[in-house]
Amino acid sequence: MASELITTELVALDADFGDSVDSVITNLATLVHDTGRATDVAGLAQPAIDREAKAGTGVPGGVAIPHCRSEAVTEPTLAFARLGRGVDFSGPDGDAQLVFLIAAPAGGGKAHLKILSKLARALVRKDFLEALRSAPTKEEIVRLVLEVVNAEKPKKKPAAESAAPAAGTATARPRPRPQLPRVLRTTSPASWPSPPALPASLTPTWRPTPSHRPRPNAMT
Repeated sequence: MASELITTELVALDADFGDSVDSVITNLATLVHDTGRATDVAGLAQPAIDREAKAGTGVPGGVAIPHCRSEAVTEPTLAFARLGRGVDFSGPDGDAQLVFLIAAPAGGGKAHLKILSKLARALVRKDFLEALRSAPTKEEIVRLVLEVVNAEKPKKKPAAESAAPAAGTATARPRPRPQLPRVLRTTSPASWPSPPALPASLTPTWRPTPSHRPRPNAMT
């Protein structure tokens, strides 16, 4: 049965792990070694230190996530330290006080990258960061971290649902069909009212013009 990714033995709270990246990573690698998940401290620490030298793993929020794959690692492991004094991991907002070490076996594929992705998504949440900073016990840290790394990826919405117009988006309304006045819609044509009669002054009359008067019979 596989072990949990992180346990209380892999957590250090308010620790003094030195003032350099190398010393912090080495101390975290020691936690992994002491739990029996790495065969050699240096064999785990050095690949992570070399990786850090190429590109710092500091992220916003005073956090760093050094990571590596190593022949010395026997199973995927996550170690965590909340430092008593921050260390420069080339983060965008200064020294890191919260440091995760992701250690993966050399043949572990991309498992460590999936863990890294889940952590990175969670670490942009202020409530998660604050919980890590204020957690009173190692057990609480383990609970917080496992909730994140074991969370299932959100399912995509069905196409029909995703195609629905967003709230506030104007939609075309069908033009109303013209309707007869109610009095004409509720009665038959035979009962429709007759148009009003024109006044006598406007009633057309026909009068013969001189050209239309009968001519006398020439034969009489």
